Amino acid sequence: MSDFLFFTIIFLVVLLLTLLCLRAFFVQWHIRKAIGKGLKINKQPLQIMSGYSESEHLIYNQVEDYAKAKTGYLRVFRSRYKLDRQIHRELNRKTKNAMTRFFSWLLVTIKFALSFVLVVASLLFGSIVRDEWQAADLCLPTLDPNLTIARDIDPRKSIDELLAVFSDNPKRLQTFNYADSNDLIEPVYPTYQLPEVVNSAETLGQAMSFYMGNFKSEFTVNVDTRQHDMKKIMEEAYTWMDKNEPYLYRTTTEIQSTYYDYGSYAEVHFTMNYDLTAEQHAQMHGKVKQLVEEMPPNLSDVEKVKYVNDYIVSQTVYELDSKASPYTPYSVLMNGEGVCQGYALAVLLLFDEMGMEAQYVTGDAIPVGGHAWNLVKVDGEWYHLDTTWNDPIPDQGKNIRYDYFLLADETLARDHVWAFDEYPKTADVDYY
Repeated sequence: MSDFLFFTIIFLVVLLLTLLCLRAFFVQWHIRKAIGKGLKINKQPLQIMSGYSESEHLIYNQVEDYAKAKTGYLRVFRSRYKLDRQIHRELNRKTKNAMTRFFSWLLVTIKFALSFVLVVASLLFGSIVRDEWQAADLCLPTLDPNLTIARDIDPRKSIDELLAVFSDNPKRLQTFNYADSNDLIEPVYPTYQLPEVVNSAETLGQAMSFYMGNFKSEFTVNVDTRQHDMKKIMEEAYTWMDKNEPYLYRTTTEIQSTYYDYGSYAEVHFTMNYDLTAEQHAQMHGKVKQLVEEMPPNLSDVEKVKYVNDYIVSQTVYELDSKASPYTPYSVLMNGEGVCQGYALAVLLLFDEMGMEAQYVTGDAIPVGGHAWNLVKVDGEWYHLDTTWNDPIPDQGKNIRYDYFLLADETLARDHVWAFDEYPKTADVDYY
C-alpha cells in the first residue's frame, strides 16, 4: 500500500502540473490567434498610418479591444485584469520587432511541448497507480519474507544485479532475500523413458523426447510400421511433441530426419540443433527444482499460481536482445530476460515441478501477432495465465500486473486468438 500512496501522490502532482501547463498554453494560443486576426483586419489602416505614431497607437488599441472581445471566454481561466495584461503584452511582442515575435512563438511552442510531456507522464503514472491498486486488491497469501534462494552468481557481478521480487506487506508482493553464494545450482536432468517398442506417433515422440532430453545431436530410432504408415507417424509425432513436450520441441532450433523403409519397420535418423546446451538445461532444471522446494508449504492452487506469476514477472525483463536465446526458459530463469515463449515455457516447467496441470498455448495477440502463454488448472477448472502481458513495459521491477491472471476463454479472446478446439475449455468466468 505504501507504493500505491507514493505513486498516487506523484500522479496527482504531475496531473496538477499538466493541467496548469495546458491552461497556460491554451490561453496564450487563443490570445495569439485573436491578435493575429485583429492585425489582419487592420492591416491596410496600419500600412496607411505607418509613421504616424498617434494614429498607429489608436489602431493598435482597436486590435487590442478586438482581441479582448474574442477571448472573453478565457476569463474562466484568468481574471479579467490578468487576461487584459496578457493580451497587452502579447500584442507588444507581436508588433515591436522580429526578435519579440520570435520570443512569443518560442514561448507558446515550449508550453505545448511541456504540456505534451506532462500528459504522457500523467498517463504513465496513472497506469502505475492503477496497477498498484490492482495488486493491492489481489489479497492472496504471500511468501515467507525470510525465504532464501541461492543463485548461480558470477563473483565479478555486483550484488545490485540480484533483483527483489515481492514486498513483505501481506497485501502486496514480497521480496526474495537472495543468498550471495558462488555455488552452482544443483544440476538436474529430467528422466525420460525410452519405449520398448516404437510403433505409433506417441511412442516415436516419447523416443525423441528420451534422446532430446539428454541433448543428443544425432540418434536413430527403429519404428514398427506394420500398423501405421511411416509418413503419417512422422507428421503426427511432431504434433505430439509440440503438445506433450513443448519445452523440448520449442528449444530445438532445427530437426532434420531421414528414414529408410524396410517394409515391416523403418530406420529413422535424426539430427538436432538445440537453442541451449546440456549444461544450461541441467542448471536451469536445478533452479526450477530449488524454487519449488523453497516455496512456502501448504499453498492452495491459486497461491501457487501467484507464486509463479509474481516470481517470473518481477524477475524478468522483456528483452529480445538477450545474453542467451530469449526464446528459452533458461534465459528467463537464469538471466532474467526473454520473450513470450521463454516466459511461458519457464512457467510450464515450474508448474510441472509443482505437480500442477498446465499447458503451453500458442496463438496471436492483437495487434502484435504471434504469442505464447499458459493454461493452468486451478480448483478443478482451467484458466489462462499470460505472464508476459502481466509484465509492464518498460520494466517496473516489483510492480506486477494481474490483468491476465486466471482468465476465462471469453475474457482472453478480447485480445488473444488461438485454436480453441485444440486446448481445454476454461471456466465460464474469470477466477476473480
